[in-house]
Amino acid sequence: MGPYAGKGASEHTLFRSLLPGFNAVDILLGDGLYGSYVILADCLARGVDVVFEQNGARKLTTDFRKGKRLGRKDHLIRISKPCQRPEWMSPARYQALPDDIVLREVALGGKVLITTLYDPVRAPR
Repeated sequence: MGPYAGKGASEHTLFRSLLPGFNAVDILLGDGLYGSYVILADCLARGVDVVFEQNGARKLTTDFRKGKRLGRKDHLIRISKPCQRPEWMSPARYQALPDDIVLREVALGGKVLITTLYDPVRAPR
């Protein structure tokens, strides 16, 4: 439960309040809204794996010829921390984020998924 309007009423805000309840054995499944750098970095720091649809804006830059190829339309990429600190985030929290993170991009069923399930043998396309 959370506010439905005003400051602090976004899905991201509500989701971040739930994140401490997840454990390293959990896998989060979500839509493209949750594929933000901050959420991905927070999940990785907690050892929580994710499977999210690729954010629409990032789909335009997906190039399966780049990164470490794992298979057909399946690769590992490195994304960098955004240059701009979100205004809701403290400077210390922003500074503590990793400079970059590794994600797996997989094209499947007309969608591009991003995941932290890196091993193509244990988590096949």
